Amino acid sequence: MIQNCVLHHQTCKSSDPGTRSPTRLLRIVAATDPMQEQRVYLTTTCTAENYLYTALSHCWGSPEEAKKMPKTTRANLVRQQREGIPVSYLTRTFQDAINLTAQLGLQYIWIDSLCIIQGDAADWATESVTMASVYGGAHLVIAATCGKDGNDGLYPPRNPLRHINLNVGEHEPSKGSSVSVRLSIKSFRPGDWNHQAWQFGTWTPSSDFELPLHKRAWTFQERLLAKRIVHFSPLEMIWECWTESSCECGELQNEANRRVYPGAKSKHREAILDNCGVEERLKAWDGVIAGYSVRDITYYQDRVQAIAGIALQFDMDKGSVGTGLGRYLWGTWEADLPMGLLWYSLLINSRESRKNNNNRDPHHRRLRGWTVPTWSWLSVQGGGGGGVSPADREGIETPLASIVDVSYQVSSENPYGAPVDIPTLTVRGMTVHVEILQDEAGDDPKYSVKHASVEESSHLESDVSVLDVLDEPQQERGVKALRMTTREESDSLNCLIVYQVDGGANNRSQYERLGLASIADEIFEKFGREEDVVLA
Repeated sequence: MIQNCVLHHQTCKSSDPGTRSPTRLLRIVAATDPMQEQRVYLTTTCTAENYLYTALSHCWGSPEEAKKMPKTTRANLVRQQREGIPVSYLTRTFQDAINLTAQLGLQYIWIDSLCIIQGDAADWATESVTMASVYGGAHLVIAATCGKDGNDGLYPPRNPLRHINLNVGEHEPSKGSSVSVRLSIKSFRPGDWNHQAWQFGTWTPSSDFELPLHKRAWTFQERLLAKRIVHFSPLEMIWECWTESSCECGELQNEANRRVYPGAKSKHREAILDNCGVEERLKAWDGVIAGYSVRDITYYQDRVQAIAGIALQFDMDKGSVGTGLGRYLWGTWEADLPMGLLWYSLLINSRESRKNNNNRDPHHRRLRGWTVPTWSWLSVQGGGGGGVSPADREGIETPLASIVDVSYQVSSENPYGAPVDIPTLTVRGMTVHVEILQDEAGDDPKYSVKHASVEESSHLESDVSVLDVLDEPQQERGVKALRMTTREESDSLNCLIVYQVDGGANNRSQYERLGLASIADEIFEKFGREEDVVLA
């Protein structure tokens, strides 16, 4: 597969970023003496040399397992460069990936915990912004898809060989031949094994099988950035590149299936490499939102950075016309405003989840003290199988609000990372004051919003647990509905529900987003007024 891709796939060749090699790589050195161990040496690359290397995509595992992970630190950096690291000291997954790389005839491999200096904030700041080139520039990405941590390795147990005696041209059984055979994957795979995680362009992991790698946020980006990737899944190896997908059982190669399910990476390729229009690229970005937001991440603050490489790919120059997407605004593209503000949170109202977390859903919270604005879907923690759904483009008609101003400051070193200060978005539109009502109490509380002068209320699709907002006297500060768009075949309007927070610059009132609601147009006609709402 690799050789065929390298020689014949023009799209895969053109997708090579060709910008720079990773700062560090592990050089694989075979033992020359039977008494010696195979070692890898941490090597600082030369920018003038083109390195062929593999990159490993893997799960660190639980906090306890992550602590055991072999790492490069300032304390051992020089030793690992000069003396190398015995391969036997590494995790099973690292050993398997290193041996596979050597078997492919390559001398270099990139592994995050060893090629980024751990515990060094400056090195992390430098290296975390290079993931697009690290994974995009790899000759092959090796995905430990079914490994929950480094102990599992690349190769899960396979169906064992069976020995069968065959009598060929002999009448006496004792003179027959014995051969070893293995049942085909199709003949023994369970009925619920499917290829949806590789077929669908939405990137939502939907297989019933345990695929730990598909639950992690960082590895989502690693998969999309790779020009070639091989997945070691529970039952078979699966190949993906920019041109095609294939598997050992043959289902992904089936022409009928390919016409219906062109493959997730193929859909992504169309968005970033082909000359498709802005609407098509925005729909592809919706798939990124849906697929990325359901995934877990250890450090909530990394959510912006762990998708930055994909944003960079989408933003690559498409020639003289550019991408047409406008500025990248932390999970949203300028060309998609104001519609791009109508995402909604897929809250997991699990009784056990709230019971163990002070009655709050641990996967839908907003972290205070960081700089991602509440109008961005990246401000919602997500994960745990429940994420964020992008705006329903089919059900939205006419925009009723407009963007007046976007104020922000980004780091010059990382324009796709977290902003320096909390950005503000000024939206001009009709607003009405509303109050928040609790419709149902108990383990699964539900809330609605209504104007004080009418009886009718509207269900509140909250971004996070309403308890997180109602713990503070937000009611006294003012809650508003800001109408955004009309709804298809409906007299109701799509509205943002926002609440006032401490004033920003020049003591101008600022608002934070609480969620969405559908509110009748007549309420705005009777009680609304047009104003500029500054969202933070």
